[in-house]
Amino acid sequence: MAVVFEEISMRGMKRADLSQLLSYINDIETDGIYWGNREQFWARHARIKTLIENAVDYAYSDGVVMPRIKKGGN
Repeated sequence: MAVVFEEISMRGMKRADLSQLLSYINDIETDGIYWGNREQFWARHARIKTLIENAVDYAYSDGVVMPRIKKGGN
């Protein structure tokens, strides 16, 4: 039986963490480095970049608060 991977928790992530991740993504483009099949890498890269850009935009939107780590570690 398969389990559907539906979401990734953002708990504990900060806006600055997302911005830093986007910087890493942009650095890969600037440096032109990739691994594996070039065409497949850049297709994945574009999807990941769009996802993180959207996350950064949303995180910095008015009224949005990043979820905190609950006491007890969850």
